[in-house]
Amino acid sequence: MLSKLRSSIKPAYLITATVLLIGLGFVIAEFNQIVTALHKANWRALPGGLFFTVISYLSMSISFALVCKLFSLKMPMRDCAEVGFVTNVINHVLTTGGVAGFSLRIILMGKKNVPARDVIAVSMMHFYLASLDMMVMFPAGILLLMNNAQLPPSVKGLLGTIAGASILLALIATLIIFNPDLRVLVLSWIAALARIIIRRDFSTTFAQFNRTMTRGIALMRQKPLILLEVITLTAVDWFASVFVLRYCLLAFGAQVGLTTVITGFVIGIMVGLASLVPGGLVFQEGSMTWVLVLLGVGLGQAILAAILFRGLFFYLPYLFSLLFYRHLLKPASNPAESLPGEA
Repeated sequence: MLSKLRSSIKPAYLITATVLLIGLGFVIAEFNQIVTALHKANWRALPGGLFFTVISYLSMSISFALVCKLFSLKMPMRDCAEVGFVTNVINHVLTTGGVAGFSLRIILMGKKNVPARDVIAVSMMHFYLASLDMMVMFPAGILLLMNNAQLPPSVKGLLGTIAGASILLALIATLIIFNPDLRVLVLSWIAALARIIIRRDFSTTFAQFNRTMTRGIALMRQKPLILLEVITLTAVDWFASVFVLRYCLLAFGAQVGLTTVITGFVIGIMVGLASLVPGGLVFQEGSMTWVLVLLGVGLGQAILAAILFRGLFFYLPYLFSLLFYRHLLKPASNPAESLPGEA
């Protein structure tokens, strides 16, 4: 089993190294452009990027706390928001399909006496609601790229297929979450695969998880205003993220329209996620740069903006998130600490 895992990891490292070498080749070839863009950098744009970084993470954290409230989790709203913040940062820095962030969330919320099944249910619902904007904008970004960039017909055909597949996956995810019969069927398939592959029976755990999801969806229907608040906050989070990239481009003199920024953002983020490389490193920057250049941004400006975006939106919040762990790792010392409410 371990040898198979190692053999599957090696190709991933090889692909990453190849992409990195190609990227370094472009950097060396266009070194003069990059140096020129650095010399002309307008660092007064950075406060704007920092402001929208704060707005993005604040909106995301509050939206996670509201989903916890919808599911009636016995945990203070402040703690829920802090957990949402630190785990979302981890998901950005260690892009692993959400596994790293969700695992940390189970540990931190477990310290506050929240069962793992409830944490997973809340996390899945929040992930779905937070992904709605990207589900819409990713195919839209691909269509914008196809219409505004000079691409070979074969590339346009491939991009059109990817856009169609992303829409189909979004519809399937929606059906699984909101259709209880389909959800039970999918969970039973996963449980059967687990019994075959790892020889463990998760039937009881999945049944409890399904009941939590059903209860949460019922509560969502009873509290539509809170659901509307969550959707609004996730939209604010998404647009604030886009504006962070816009200010990164402005810092290096790239005056581009919002549609160009959105296209570069959504395709860069999605390619980084699909790569399953920690943080989408290299893949995110490479695809973001490629799209921006196709849409008229200078190569040096696009490379530097993509790198600055990672530092401003990924690594800086990660350093700040370290301040929250001491409080979050402290277990609930009495029943009152685990009651719902705002702290």
